[in-house]
Amino acid sequence: MYVRHYKVRQKKVKHMSTLNILWATDSADTAMLFINEYADGAMSYEWWDKVRIILWGGSVRLVQSNSFIQVNIMRLVHKGVEVVASKKCAESVGATQLLESLEVEVKYMGKELTDILKDTEQKLITV
Repeated sequence: MYVRHYKVRQKKVKHMSTLNILWATDSADTAMLFINEYADGAMSYEWWDKVRIILWGGSVRLVQSNSFIQVNIMRLVHKGVEVVASKKCAESVGATQLLESLEVEVKYMGKELTDILKDTEQKLITV
């Protein structure tokens, strides 16, 4: 008896690619020349499905004191970059209200950062 074998085509499942940029430095040069440029390019050219910037530590104070960076954060948010900030850091420097006015979500991030680190589907860059 002759049996014909057929190859079954399997659909390729596209996994959601997420880049998290943990921004901890207070360097304005790094903010503008790396974080701003890369996040902008990643959204514009669809290098990643989702880009999230996490403000933590010195970056919170930098955003608070630099109006040019504030404008760029709003621009990135309007392009689709998700920007969140550590509530503990924002509260410690009195920046919560300002960050929220920039459409930055301010929340406790310890558990979420831990989940990101454990998730093999997500990538994390720390600067």
